[in-house]
Amino acid sequence: MKGALFSECAAFARRNFAGDLVLDDCGSEEHWDPDLKRQIFTQDIAIDERLFSIDVLIDRDDQPIGFVDEAEWRDCAWREMSDDEVLALVRETELVDGALHVAVRRRDPQNALRASVVETGANDETYRLEVCINPARSSIISILPADEELR
Repeated sequence: MKGALFSECAAFARRNFAGDLVLDDCGSEEHWDPDLKRQIFTQDIAIDERLFSIDVLIDRDDQPIGFVDEAEWRDCAWREMSDDEVLALVRETELVDGALHVAVRRRDPQNALRASVVETGANDETYRLEVCINPARSSIISILPADEELR
């Protein structure tokens, strides 16, 4: 009965919820209800939706230096963004800690904003980051080091 109960709950969830669902059996129990004069089965199930995955780029020291978040392409639409807005989004990632400036920016064919951001770090070393932003959501789709030699 236990397996059938979980299967029925899982089928109900898939019929009534959209998305890529992850279903976990959190246990079941049964007991006799003297008032109803029936055996009662209770099934606990955790239903999660797999929302997105993020690819994270790490350096030789296992430190994150970039990422690609494909889910941020959702509802991508063009709007102008100031350099300050672009830099604020880049800083929010906490992947940079030096002084930043936008070197180049353009609208791409998918209506995303592409920007080359230069970070000036310790000892005046500079690193170029290629940033892709969904302007409608004010969110970063990807931020990747432009240099072939990773930091």
